[in-house]
Amino acid sequence: MSTLNNVFKKLDSIDKVNLKSQKVELGLIDEISKELETAFSAQDVETEINNAVMKLQKALPFYKSAITKCDEALVKIKDLGITGGVDKKVIDQKSEATSMVKSIENRISGLSKLRK
Repeated sequence: MSTLNNVFKKLDSIDKVNLKSQKVELGLIDEISKELETAFSAQDVETEINNAVMKLQKALPFYKSAITKCDEALVKIKDLGITGGVDKKVIDQKSEATSMVKSIENRISGLSKLRK
């Protein structure tokens, strides 16, 4: 019996471990891990960047085609001697299409720099 008392005395003298606080600390570590996972997945925008670049690249040929058609129309307008501001409208449309091509190319370039 004295051995048993000695064991209990020794156990009593050992610092008690507060399991409740350790459980809380482990809970915080789990929360931090989950938040980091969420942050990492939210930060991964590669797919969105690629989709945006693809959409912009799809639009480019239409604008370039419009520019070519505007050039053709301006030649025909000049050859036919048409007046009345039609040429001005075609020039404005060509200017708008040209501006959009430059804008799209700049956006594609900027988005490409963001890729990993």
